[in-house]
Amino acid sequence: MSNANPMFVFVHGAWHDAATWCLVTPLLEARGHVVRALDLPGAGRNAEAPVSYGRRPLDLAAFAIERSPNAEPSQQDRTRAVVALIDEVTRNEARPVVLVGHSLGGLTASAVAESIPECVSAVVYLTAFLLPPGMTALTMIEHPTMTDSLVPPLFLADPGLVQAMRIDPRSDRPDYVQRTKSALYGDVFRTKDLCYPTGLKVTHGETYQVSLAVNEAWSDRGIPASPEGFARSTWMQLAGVPFKRLIWSNWFAPIVRVGGSGLDEYFPHFTRESETSNLWTAKFVARKDGEVFVYVNDTSIFLPWLLTYFYENNAGTAVVSLKKM
Repeated sequence: MSNANPMFVFVHGAWHDAATWCLVTPLLEARGHVVRALDLPGAGRNAEAPVSYGRRPLDLAAFAIERSPNAEPSQQDRTRAVVALIDEVTRNEARPVVLVGHSLGGLTASAVAESIPECVSAVVYLTAFLLPPGMTALTMIEHPTMTDSLVPPLFLADPGLVQAMRIDPRSDRPDYVQRTKSALYGDVFRTKDLCYPTGLKVTHGETYQVSLAVNEAWSDRGIPASPEGFARSTWMQLAGVPFKRLIWSNWFAPIVRVGGSGLDEYFPHFTRESETSNLWTAKFVARKDGEVFVYVNDTSIFLPWLLTYFYENNAGTAVVSLKKM
């Protein structure tokens, strides 16, 4: 293998396409890496929607029995497509290849690595399926270990019958939309969240580094923001100053709390890894055991009709991670 910067080949998961990687691609390219992604056979630009899916309001009965128009591509087809991409981009330039599979794309990543092991220097499974030989994704989903998974309850058809894991991203049912967000994007913190439960836990007395990987630019009613927050108030914000979560701290600065309720709050100073990085980190010492919650410093008036009002105009997301120092 060459000593050149590794090339990254990205394989998307179910209900996704090559655009999944649009944020990470320029970051890697800026560091000298070649990056390639594709729409797998039967996905993205290579996919067709069921006829019943295009009819609104959705006829659930028809949607539940219409065979997928994308049922024909096999795992072998998906494997061949990625192998062909790797062959194309390495034909004239020898580079180590890092293969990244997300979710259901893990099946294809494994198959490609087994098919051309001499061409793949590493495989990264990003919350991806890594299955025993011969096990299909459907068998895994139906396995008892998946009983508590949030994804299968979203299916609106029997996968065996329609030959697809069928969900409805365009649903107008608030409960279904919320369950879909929790299942597929539950680890994404939104600045409009009044109190985001990270699912991460800390232990009293330990020092932790909390990281925010910003993947959608932050703003407060159109005012550009970041995990540093901003100090100056607009005339519209002045009236809300007495009702800021932490009145002496910057607008929009992240607040970390341990515990689902109470006032064990921390205001760590977030710093950026570099001028071009989207990663911000800060440290704090836990004063108690419990789950970590995150929210930005904004106005919250404790009246039912105003509790979330000032958060609804916030924009931006980040992935939260925690590391014990």
